[in-house]
Amino acid sequence: MSSIAVARTREALYNSWDKNDPKDAQVILHLLKNGTTQRYLDPLVTGHQDLQEMANTYQQVSLRKVRLQHSLVTHHLPLYFPEAERYLHSSRAEWFTELLLFTPCPTAVRRYSKAAFVKTAGEQIAGRKVDKARWLADFYDTACHSVGVPVAPDSETMRMFRVVLEEYRALCVLRKRLEADVVTRLARQPDFVRLQTLSGIGPILAMIILAEARDRQTIRLRATISQVLRL
Repeated sequence: MSSIAVARTREALYNSWDKNDPKDAQVILHLLKNGTTQRYLDPLVTGHQDLQEMANTYQQVSLRKVRLQHSLVTHHLPLYFPEAERYLHSSRAEWFTELLLFTPCPTAVRRYSKAAFVKTAGEQIAGRKVDKARWLADFYDTACHSVGVPVAPDSETMRMFRVVLEEYRALCVLRKRLEADVVTRLARQPDFVRLQTLSGIGPILAMIILAEARDRQTIRLRATISQVLRL
């Protein structure tokens, strides 16, 4: 029985939030007579335990990553390098995190000449970025006119900033690894593949739906209804 359904039904029947065992028994009996019940599926029995843990772990990692990103956008960057926020175009911009670890404040950028910064920073940034040299040159010019708090690059403040950046980078890597694991482990799962044929549903959302639904018949029914509606 849903605890929410029991509470709301008790309030409707007795016009009171007060509860006791006899009253709860009457409410549960009323719900049973009306067929207001839920079917419990043991994840170990149905084979969805691993799927649920994958979904829960991914959610916790994503939440932690979002909290750190908000900390960067609302605290660290506004204080020490407010102009740099406009370069943070995507929550997955790991190259930007690498750049901030290399030069976390305008003072650290201005230690280099423009040419030296473009060359050295270009080697520090992981991955590929279109027109990297031009982008880094613009970043350098922005740092030269920054109104951020003029802290030293080797100060304790910047060391704490780097701690946050390193954790954020680690979470980005971990989330990408979890996403790859999801695709690898569920690639041959029929419902996982079928769900992704629907518009707007990718690997992660398909995994979450499977973890929450836990019933193959339910998934097939939903997919069939969606396909009919598309027609």
